[in-house]
Amino acid sequence: MDLKKNIRFKIGSENWEMPLGILLLILLIALILMVLGAFMGYYFGERQFQSTGWIDLTEWVSIAVIS
Repeated sequence: MDLKKNIRFKIGSENWEMPLGILLLILLIALILMVLGAFMGYYFGERQFQSTGWIDLTEWVSIAVIS
């Protein structure tokens, strides 16, 4: 596979041209960032509702009712 071959494509009305290797690198970086974002969102979302050092959801409700 020739990674230096120029690939032409169109986004909207703009014509783009870049080497295949650079295009694959951009797609790989985007895929890695999406996977890491999904993992971190799941990890921090799961930790948010556990009562390990964080204020529990029931405590938030009782604080809101008392206020």
